[in-house]
Amino acid sequence: MQGPIAQIVALTIAGNAALKGKSVSGFWPGCSVFRHNQRVDFAIVEKTGDAPIERPYAADPVEWFGKLAERGILSLVLHHATERDDDRKFVGLVGGGGRWLMEARTDGPASDYWEGRWSFSEASQPGAGKWLTRYGRIAENWDRIANVAPAIEQMRSELERQLSEIAAFADREVDKHWGDWFRKGLAALRDPNPLHDNFHHDIDWTHSLPLAYVQSLAGVMKGWAFGGMGSWNDTGPRRKEMLNEYENRTERLYCLMIEIAVAVANFGVSDPPANPIGFRSRTLA
Repeated sequence: MQGPIAQIVALTIAGNAALKGKSVSGFWPGCSVFRHNQRVDFAIVEKTGDAPIERPYAADPVEWFGKLAERGILSLVLHHATERDDDRKFVGLVGGGGRWLMEARTDGPASDYWEGRWSFSEASQPGAGKWLTRYGRIAENWDRIANVAPAIEQMRSELERQLSEIAAFADREVDKHWGDWFRKGLAALRDPNPLHDNFHHDIDWTHSLPLAYVQSLAGVMKGWAFGGMGSWNDTGPRRKEMLNEYENRTERLYCLMIEIAVAVANFGVSDPPANPIGFRSRTLA
């Protein structure tokens, strides 16, 4: 899973824990999702004329959680918005693969929306550069977005089915390496300690998630195979006539994994009242 996705999932989980009063000590900079960051800060984005102005708000994630609480924010809800039909083909690029927003909710009908932007800081020593990430509040007091997802067991069962089928397809039509790759994700779905050998083993920093949610997220992270141009290898299937099946299976798996990542991040957050708007119905920034 790409770093920006893992980071915003971790921020949502930890943020909700912090807003419920749990300790998030050490989350910044200790969590693995920040390992390649020089900075993760937060700003208020204000539009004055043609160019937006960014006003500093919080220097790091833990300070941000505290300021959200002071503002009366009760929960964070993660949303993914598709911008184009072939989003998957750009997920390996910074800023590609659709938009990820954190909705900051109070007990009222309106919410604030935060979105991340990543840039790279070059260093004097080759290979020593690090990422600078800024999450900007791009909308204030906007209508809520619906947070509706199938039950986690239903999604986990569907992920199990898709990973099993795509692993068999990979063995038969691509390469056994990729079959084994997908089977790692499959195994995580029933592993009692599914994140122990994952790079982002601490993505649930506060241990807030039930096992079924952790297993589902681990299945996504270990079975994630979407890199350059959204494909899980550079050559496609051995037989050209299998290309459509390759693309269809890959797209279905990608969409399901995005849906699961969002649902896991939003564990414990109740649905909004009636009349939510769809993300794409209004331009936020």
